[in-house]
Amino acid sequence: MEGDCLACQAGVPTTRENYQYGMMLHFPNTGTGTTSYGSSHVSSDAIGCDSEHITLKMNRRHLRPRPIASSKQKMEKEKIRKTRRPFTAGFKFSVIKIAKSKGNRAAGREFGVDESIIRRWRANEELLQALPRNKKANRGKKCQHPAIEQDLVKWIRSLRVSGRDVTTMQIRMKALDLAKSREVNSFLASPNWCFRFMQRHKLSIPLMTTVGQKQPEDWEEKMVSFRGNVAKLVDNKSLSRSKVGNMDEVPLTFDASSYRATTESGDTSVKVPVTTGNENNRFTVVLSCLGDGTKLPPMVIFRRVTMPREKLPKGIVVQCNKKGWMTEELMLEWANRVWRGRPGACFSPRGALILDSMSAHTAPGVKDHFSKTLKTDLVIIPSGLTCKLQPLEGGVNHLFRTQIRTEWEKCMQEGIHSFTTSGKMCTATFADVCQWVLTAWGKVTRETIVNSFRKTVFSANIEVTESEDDVDSDDSGCDPEAPAMSLFHSESVESDFDGFSESDL
Repeated sequence: MEGDCLACQAGVPTTRENYQYGMMLHFPNTGTGTTSYGSSHVSSDAIGCDSEHITLKMNRRHLRPRPIASSKQKMEKEKIRKTRRPFTAGFKFSVIKIAKSKGNRAAGREFGVDESIIRRWRANEELLQALPRNKKANRGKKCQHPAIEQDLVKWIRSLRVSGRDVTTMQIRMKALDLAKSREVNSFLASPNWCFRFMQRHKLSIPLMTTVGQKQPEDWEEKMVSFRGNVAKLVDNKSLSRSKVGNMDEVPLTFDASSYRATTESGDTSVKVPVTTGNENNRFTVVLSCLGDGTKLPPMVIFRRVTMPREKLPKGIVVQCNKKGWMTEELMLEWANRVWRGRPGACFSPRGALILDSMSAHTAPGVKDHFSKTLKTDLVIIPSGLTCKLQPLEGGVNHLFRTQIRTEWEKCMQEGIHSFTTSGKMCTATFADVCQWVLTAWGKVTRETIVNSFRKTVFSANIEVTESEDDVDSDDSGCDPEAPAMSLFHSESVESDFDGFSESDL
């Protein structure tokens, strides 16, 4: 059998080193050649070429037969081992899905991922679900005080439910209080911690989108009930669109500046636009309109005690009080000067007025005055549904505010400004503000008002009768009551009606 061994035929030298570390297996010479695993061989002079020779070599752990790999394959294999490939969370979920159905090994072969990595992904599946699908790693400092952060999140949610705002400084101060109660003295609540805390719990500080009330849970049922009540009132009283009105207050300021500004990317600070410093000097505009698109004269309430001495433009009602907001007394004043003077109210006073649930609107004295004196039924919108059932909120108020801001910007850019002795720009006059209101209210079209009524009150299943006066009426049309009411509504001081004297009687 000595001639059958290819190693013996090759004359490989026999040493102890070759025997222990050699990579040559002695197989019978079947004409297929030798299988080489290295440069060292074991000679037949020491071991022989029988079956015992092969058994001794096979028992060696490092001499087990392995497939021959070329140098190129070895380099690629080493390159794969050294290179760390990042995988997105979405890719990991795809691999986990296949691994659950076919197994870890099958998924590893299909996606070219090691089995141990798939096992680790499956063990951290819950953690991967909290990551974005395009995120490749879960880096960042881990939470060191999870109990404090959980209590802090509950505190933030409780404040937001009650409608209170929460700032980052409040978050840091509350976190220090919680850490002190738990005797955690190493906790600092730094700004960087606050940033990471908000990222971990998906918290942000966006701009305020609305200051309205929270909608009730049964808001859909209340909407259907409100529209049904309006439909019954319209049918029972045979009211046309010109007899159904809406009134709402719009709070404004003398400076209509914006909190956003266009700037170059990378600027760390954005300067506030140039204003007159009257961002907190507020006033209220009372808007009112009818269902056929008729606009009633606006009313402005300034926050002051005395009336302005300057000459004010015509077509607007001006009032003053300490708060600059609607009160019960001003509500009665608006009813007598604006609502009573609406077109057609002299000979046909019957009507309906839609109001929100403000205290000044629902006062007993106001209700009695509208029902007994003005023959008007008040329809109060349920609390929390103003944005859905108020016609002026359906699109008119937003357009009006936009036009007011446009007029303010024109005044700041094109107007001739005066300055105080300290160098501050003088604020706009009361006459200028009244003119802004008239211009902005004049740019609201009739179609916008009609569409707002149709969207909020006059739904598809409510039919409202339209008279010939509604079709042919115009804002500048003849008002039969206008000559009589002009004595009471005159804007000039000389022609104001002060009552009858004894000589007249």
